[in-house]
Formats: sequence, C-alpha cells, structure tokens
Amino acid sequence: MASTFASSLYLYAGSFLIVVFMALLLKLYYAASTKNKFKEYQSEIARSHSRILKLEVKNDKLEQYINELQSGMNRSKTV
Repeated sequence: MASTFASSLYLYAGSFLIVVFMALLLKLYYAASTKNKFKEYQSEIARSHSRILKLEVKNDKLEQYINELQSGMNRSKTV
C-alpha cells in the first residue's frame, strides 16, 4: 500500500513538474513572439516615417512649382 502511494505521488509530482515546465516554455515562446512583433512594428513605423518625410519634401517642391506658375501667369496677365 505504501509503495502504491509513493508511486502515485511520484507520478503526480512528475506530472506537475511537466506542466510547470510546459507553462514556462509557453511563456518564453509568447515573450519571444511579442518581442519579434514589436521589432517588426518598429521597423514598419520607421519605413512609414521615411515615406512621410519624402512625401513632405515632394509636396513642398510641388507647392513651390505651383507658386512659380501662378506668379508667371500673373506677370503674363499684366504684360
């Protein structure tokens, strides 16, 4: 009877340790996955920011070109 109790106790203890180990592995996997997603989001934000800056420069050049055309039209009207 004592050996049956001891063997079942070892079985439960082993099962508990396996569950704890699996929970730790799952937590590590989730942390690594979250870290990778965070890095991907950061790089996407950097790429988007770069695109925005390029578009702002292009917009400024277009506004300058429009202003030049408008001033040229005004000069031709007065002549």
